[in-house]
Amino acid sequence: MKVLLILSMSTLLLGCSNLVKNGAIIEAQNELDVNNYAEALENTNIAESFGDLSEAESAKLHYLRALSLEGLDRLEEAAFSYRYVLEQHGTSAYAGLAQEKLRELNKVTQN
Repeated sequence: MKVLLILSMSTLLLGCSNLVKNGAIIEAQNELDVNNYAEALENTNIAESFGDLSEAESAKLHYLRALSLEGLDRLEEAAFSYRYVLEQHGTSAYAGLAQEKLRELNKVTQN
């Protein structure tokens, strides 16, 4: 009986952490949509702290983090995050977007 209770609680906790993680990713996107970069960045940090990320979640999360950092004018950190997306998630839907953003950043930082 104890084992069943522990398994049930573990499943419940895992489900809750996934809800929080997914909610934080969605909230980060929502905050970016209204140019609230600090809140978006905070939500990416929250999402990352709640369990393992799937490949797709990790690519999206790091891309959203890069956008947040760029919006906060933390361009070196943003470039690092864009490069991370390219290197670690090169086949994801976010790789092309990250590459384009890196090109834009390079133009800005060269001027």
